[in-house]
Amino acid sequence: MLALLIGLLVPLSVHAATAVWLLPASAALTLLAPCRHPGARALAAYGLGIIVCGVMVAHAMERRLPDTRSGETFMLTARVISLPRVGPSRQRFVVVPQQIDPSLPRLPRRIRLSWYGDSATVRAGETWRFEARLRRPRGFMNPVRFDYERWLASEHVDATGYVRTGERLAPANGLAGWRGGIAEHLAARAGRGDGAAVARALLVGDRRGFSDALWRDLRRVGITHLVAISGLHIGLVAGLSGWAGGLGWRCLPAAVARVPTLVAGSLIGVIAGAVYAALAGFSLPTLRALVMAVVVAVALATRRRPGRTRGLVLAGLSVLALDPWACLAPGFWLSFAAVTVIVFGWRGGASRLANTVRVQWLIGVLLAPVLLVWFGGFSWLGVPVNLIAVPLATVVVPGVFLAAVTDALWPVTDALARASGALDHALAGVSWLAGNAGLVMPGPRPAWVWPVVGVAAVLCVLPRGFPGRWLALPLCALGLLAPAPRPAALEITFLEVGQGAATVVRAGDRVMVYDTGPSWGGGGSAAQFTLIPFLREHGIARVDRLVVSHGDRDHAGGLAALQRALPVAELTSGEPGETGGRPCRAGERWRWGEVTFRVLAPVHSGRSGNAASCVLMIRAGRFRVLLTGDLPAAGEKRLLARLEHPVDVLQVAHHGSDSSTTPEFLRVARPDVAVISAGHDNAYGLPSPVVVRRLRCADARVVSLAQWGALTVQWRTDRDISMEQVRRARLRLYHDRLSGVQAAGQNRYDSRRSRTGRYKEGDFTCGSSLKPVAG
Repeated sequence: MLALLIGLLVPLSVHAATAVWLLPASAALTLLAPCRHPGARALAAYGLGIIVCGVMVAHAMERRLPDTRSGETFMLTARVISLPRVGPSRQRFVVVPQQIDPSLPRLPRRIRLSWYGDSATVRAGETWRFEARLRRPRGFMNPVRFDYERWLASEHVDATGYVRTGERLAPANGLAGWRGGIAEHLAARAGRGDGAAVARALLVGDRRGFSDALWRDLRRVGITHLVAISGLHIGLVAGLSGWAGGLGWRCLPAAVARVPTLVAGSLIGVIAGAVYAALAGFSLPTLRALVMAVVVAVALATRRRPGRTRGLVLAGLSVLALDPWACLAPGFWLSFAAVTVIVFGWRGGASRLANTVRVQWLIGVLLAPVLLVWFGGFSWLGVPVNLIAVPLATVVVPGVFLAAVTDALWPVTDALARASGALDHALAGVSWLAGNAGLVMPGPRPAWVWPVVGVAAVLCVLPRGFPGRWLALPLCALGLLAPAPRPAALEITFLEVGQGAATVVRAGDRVMVYDTGPSWGGGGSAAQFTLIPFLREHGIARVDRLVVSHGDRDHAGGLAALQRALPVAELTSGEPGETGGRPCRAGERWRWGEVTFRVLAPVHSGRSGNAASCVLMIRAGRFRVLLTGDLPAAGEKRLLARLEHPVDVLQVAHHGSDSSTTPEFLRVARPDVAVISAGHDNAYGLPSPVVVRRLRCADARVVSLAQWGALTVQWRTDRDISMEQVRRARLRLYHDRLSGVQAAGQNRYDSRRSRTGRYKEGDFTCGSSLKPVAG
């Protein structure tokens, strides 16, 4: 069974190129099934797991919106299944389509929609007819841990889009309508504040009322798992209900004669757990927990108690057989890691208090590497706080349920509001603790650290007397205290932020940010989801210099968010009147270690818009990078006299618009690599085919961030220059495939590549007017 479980995990965990050849290879492994040797049978089970998962994934991927139809407007009839999130001038919700364009080969499983403006209020359980523009699931691909496409895949979302018009066809009904009605009733009765938000989260999984400050405090003390309905809550409700149901069943002798008390109690517990999962909308974490509860209940009812390892493997197989996408969510790994600790860490003969302390300590130790891998940090307060918080949860959850029932039967008691007030007092203590502690975020670590820390955590769980168990502490210390990888002398990361630009330049321990990405309607910005997480996850606590090329929203949209998140030592801008800071002027220079920075434009102050773009040349040895903002053709012409040498990497101006990147400019700049930052399938049609043709005729390797994801360039010496494209490195079966500009391009910088010669592609030939000057 263990080999089958591992096989089910493999297809979604390995690189897409590896998964493609693994699938046919596994068919050969299944031929070993008739063999009697245990190893051969294990290999056959492993191959069967890969095939089963591969087939299920392929079937699900076929239901995605076809690439050729992405961006089209559809009329669809759909039912709202999520609690809509309402923000300033925006609603966001998930629907299950019932009818859509019949020319689509498959009906998408779920669609995530946004509705902007002062639209009609959407409620869970309602049926609507929408006119919506839909796209294939796709997100930014950056060197940060959160992967939007992976999250969409784990939530079974096969298309995203925004609503243009909508018409309500039927009122709220069914499970989603019932849950939405309860959520609205609780919101009215529980009052306002963080305590009321936590009460709604515990009752129906409604976390829409959580403030950013509350999330931050819960993360810092390590108790976010207590406010999300998951294994702990389902297990608690099922266990208490089963115990209480068993006590009541014993009072019915005639019933006990027909159905044993243990069977009845197990069935009652599973039913209670299923009702609680329904209150949470049968979210994927609750479904996983419910499956595990059913496995335990069946084992108890049949009086068959499988070994600890066999029981865990059986639970894992049950979850993945129903939903192979479950392994993409951190909750899957956190849940099984916690259950593993409880199963193997509980010692018979020890007191309940001693076992509770031991299990909580081991959970904190074992989950630390899991939290580091998935979230980049963990709370050092997690273990002592959970020693108090988890037992309290066994009282708080039933207490909140009792308060809600009492409030529904006797509204004059205001029981739910009183319970919310009590939670407010408890959360005040959490806030105080959070203000005096922080997350342990060690930043980037060598690749060998995570296996070492994982082995140390497993050794902690093993029984006393196991050989080598004493190595747990030194291995853990070795992993956590390992020095960070030696930084490159120059590292430049061009982040994918959609229709905008944001670049992070690191020279040793100094950091410069060039542009902050776009802002969007409703107050959001790409900096909140891309730039700031990138800086934090790479251990950057301070920006030494922030350069905003000019004041347009697609370049300066994340400025305020970045300044709130991290201290900025110095701000320079092409339009200081729009962004603040001091003006950017040609001729300014500074040096950080081996790296020299030189401002090339604007020459004259007082310019506005794209013409004010602050142009920056970065030089390390003979390696040169040119950052151009939105510099127009006229600005490029004035820049030619100051370009003393060709550049290795060019950030293409104005996102690849044909108003920039002229043939005359390219004849002088002669870039080896041209980086285009434009939104995927954007409304402006960028990059312009004319510009792409010019760049290719200039013998430049074109890298579009919208297709390749973020690009990281590292310079150590003139002979050691490397590049990494995030989408190529991280590509999995559930990611959108590469297409468009140079989809089959190279991934390695080649300083020996010739700059001369005619370039032919497709239906055009580069003429002499675009031919680069021989170097």
